[in-house]
Amino acid sequence: MSFRKLFQLGVICAVLLCALAANGQSLQGICQAKVKVNSVKYLGKQSGQDQVEVRWSTEAASACIKFGGGGTNLPPAQQDAFTAPAAAGFAVHVFVRRRFDHSDEATVTKKEIVPAGSNVLTIVNIPRGVAETDPQAYVATITTFSGGATQKRAIVTGTGLPNLSAATQTSQTFTSYPSLATVAAECFPDVQITGVTFTSGNGAAPDSLTLKWNAASATIDCLGQVLFISLSARVRRANGTESVANVGENEVSGNARTKTLQLGSSSSPVVSYRIVVAVSNRFGADVKAVESGNF
Repeated sequence: MSFRKLFQLGVICAVLLCALAANGQSLQGICQAKVKVNSVKYLGKQSGQDQVEVRWSTEAASACIKFGGGGTNLPPAQQDAFTAPAAAGFAVHVFVRRRFDHSDEATVTKKEIVPAGSNVLTIVNIPRGVAETDPQAYVATITTFSGGATQKRAIVTGTGLPNLSAATQTSQTFTSYPSLATVAAECFPDVQITGVTFTSGNGAAPDSLTLKWNAASATIDCLGQVLFISLSARVRRANGTESVANVGENEVSGNARTKTLQLGSSSSPVVSYRIVVAVSNRFGADVKAVESGNF
């Protein structure tokens, strides 16, 4: 390699502080999720711009990991509906070095979800001056978000005083990915309400509701065992009023399996109820890969 080319590569590394100059040093996420730059090719000048082809891939130890999701936010138990955020997608950035220490760069961003195990081809069009020379070296950077969050809910509804044996229990799932249909059942945690005990205060003291539940994280080990739990209880009384108690994720441990909720004081009896225990797994992380070289 000539001294000039060595110098050019040295300048490129200086620009990026040599932080992640090799593919093997890409920042990994949960379930060994990572992106990898496989090749970078100069395609030539087209319509006054330099075209660079970047071929890259996504890897993860589980299909539960998808790349480009919108984050890990999921609704609390008291929120009945949820629309997943739009895909954040990915960004492919290419920096090129030309003769005489000239440089240019450009970024392609796409709001798409990319499954693990995908091979992606991205064409980056880089500005080029009229009298500019062909690029001689490059730094290609892929950035995206890997993973997301899944939630399963146990919902108990009934009439009269809260009583699990006389109630109906159903389940509901949410995910932070834009399309629920693309997420397998094994990616969700599990939860079931196992006990409901209502204690009346007879108007002189608050009514209380003690809940018990079983919960487990998703069966895919690499997603982690940490659970995030929120609770909601809503009772309607004979006089038409409602009493509501909500417990957020910051108020109950992920290891908790019982909690007593206070429903307020009222002499009016309970005629119907809806109880929700929401359990979430979060497994998202930013990932990046950087590759440098000569064309």
